[in-house]
Amino acid sequence: VVFDGGGTLGLVSMPGKAPLDVAFRDLPFPRTALGNMPALLNSLTGAEIVIAGDRELSGRLVNVTAERGNTGNSTDFVQHRVNLLTANGLQSTVLERSTSLRFVDRELQAQIDRALVAIADNRRQDRRQLDVRLEGQGSRDIRLGYVVAAPLWKTSYRLAVSPDGGDTGEMTGWAILENMSGQDWDDVELVVTSGNPVTFRQALYESYFVNRPSIPVEVLGRILPPVDGGSVAMEADKERLQNLRGPMEQKMGFAAGRSAAPMQESMANSIMMDELAVLADGAIAPAAPQPIAQAQMQAASSEEAATQVVFKYPEPVSLESGGSVMLPIISRSVPAEQIALYNPGTHPTHPLASIKLTNDGETSLPPGVVTLYDRDSGQAVNFAGDAQLSPLPAGDSRILSFALDQKVSVVKTNDFEERRIGGTIIDGIFNLNVKQLSKTSYTIENNGEADRKMIIEHPKQGGWELQMAKEEGGDDIEETNAFYRLPVTVPAGEDKPFDVILERPIQQRYELTGLDGNMIAAFVASRTLSEEIRAVFAELSEYKQKVEDRRRVRDGLDNRIERQKSDQERVRRLLTSVPSNSDLYRRYLADLNKQEDIVQRLMGERFEADEAVREAEAAMLTYARQIRITG
Repeated sequence: VVFDGGGTLGLVSMPGKAPLDVAFRDLPFPRTALGNMPALLNSLTGAEIVIAGDRELSGRLVNVTAERGNTGNSTDFVQHRVNLLTANGLQSTVLERSTSLRFVDRELQAQIDRALVAIADNRRQDRRQLDVRLEGQGSRDIRLGYVVAAPLWKTSYRLAVSPDGGDTGEMTGWAILENMSGQDWDDVELVVTSGNPVTFRQALYESYFVNRPSIPVEVLGRILPPVDGGSVAMEADKERLQNLRGPMEQKMGFAAGRSAAPMQESMANSIMMDELAVLADGAIAPAAPQPIAQAQMQAASSEEAATQVVFKYPEPVSLESGGSVMLPIISRSVPAEQIALYNPGTHPTHPLASIKLTNDGETSLPPGVVTLYDRDSGQAVNFAGDAQLSPLPAGDSRILSFALDQKVSVVKTNDFEERRIGGTIIDGIFNLNVKQLSKTSYTIENNGEADRKMIIEHPKQGGWELQMAKEEGGDDIEETNAFYRLPVTVPAGEDKPFDVILERPIQQRYELTGLDGNMIAAFVASRTLSEEIRAVFAELSEYKQKVEDRRRVRDGLDNRIERQKSDQERVRRLLTSVPSNSDLYRRYLADLNKQEDIVQRLMGERFEADEAVREAEAAMLTYARQIRITG
């Protein structure tokens, strides 16, 4: 990119970098021939050359042949004989004995020269020469901007808070970067940016060719295209873009991005230090002797751009090639509320000692690791832990968890309940409205000497809504994508119960005539249903009872008929076992006739009972379908 306030930019040119195959495409010899003189000459048969050695010959090149020779002491060798058509006929000379060889055709000589230059230029992988043409009048300053690869710069923060529970802290931040440009920086104006741009590479200096496919020549027959029936424009699918949560990319120029590693096990154990301070590189050193206040720093100025934050150091920077430097990007007091964050997925019993950091500045803070220190009453500074800071826009807050708070314990229990809250009856269908309640009880025990401001991260559930009174935290409740953040204060040395209730309304569908007696009785007894609905179920219960009574009568007849048929089968078996002219046979036959009369009578009664059941069911169905209760 060229900045010129007093002129115009013309063409920018540089040597092309076509593939070597393109450079040799129009040459009369292949690329491999340049590595072998006999092969080069054989590829140029017919060219006019002048070769000098033992003698000088000029003529057209016929060929070059290899021949074996012997020095006389049993040493074999290979030499090449150059055969020429001269004015005196065919003559030859040995190539290895020649001292010079030139081509008479200057164009051919130039082609060989261009081939050698192309091979040499192709070896220049990292150097480009650009010719920039600028039009205009007079002397003026021109600025050129370009992007080169550079290491990512890193962010490291320090946050010192008071153990008395104050709501502010002293925060310093550093941008750590390296000079890997290959040359020293001497009073350079240094600007670093933090953002998440799209970056990639494209080989614009390479030449690309698209091969055209070969198709056969149509000789016989004709191609008849189909008739075009018109076209209709297709509407593109509209997809909603999802915001990918992740660390913002830090870069200098347009360097590639990096992803921050998640903080998981670093807070598994609390860290206790006695009059010790821990340096940023992990070495332990004696605590600073009674510091009065943190050193003031000349931090870089920051400016919020469209998609990134720009940090500009106020003084020129000098740094030798290969060296590193730490530039301050923030040094001021910030809102830092000390809290305890409980998430059962992180630790089932204890919360995490945390800081709720608010960015009250005018620009965003880039992501990085925050090292926290406690300033005790004697002004000593003690290491408290590390936390990971995600990108923090201006006016937003982040919770930094740095240690396990073992002075606070949490016991969690769950309960579930369903409540009937009314419904409708239309066309024989009962739509029952049910409220499902999921209750989680947290019992918090604070064994510390100070009150604890806690935030409980309660998991969200799809389709469920949080039910909580305002006096229990209502307006201070926050949400993340996966959790409700519920505030609660636990006095020192006390236990405090804290209930979280999630509610989900559902609707259950029942067909009135398909309900059994127990379900109908439950609806009649339910105090959460209206009197009108309960009266419907009370009357429905009478219809249901009539249907059940008639079914019992029919079922009783079915049992009696089955018993009679079983007796008939027994008598038939006996008839087959006695003589047909005996008195016993005649007795069995008389019993069989009586049983048949009974079966016929019972079948008639059973038909009447079945009709009674159908009439009762029809009456119940008619009653159910004429009811209409809409709420």
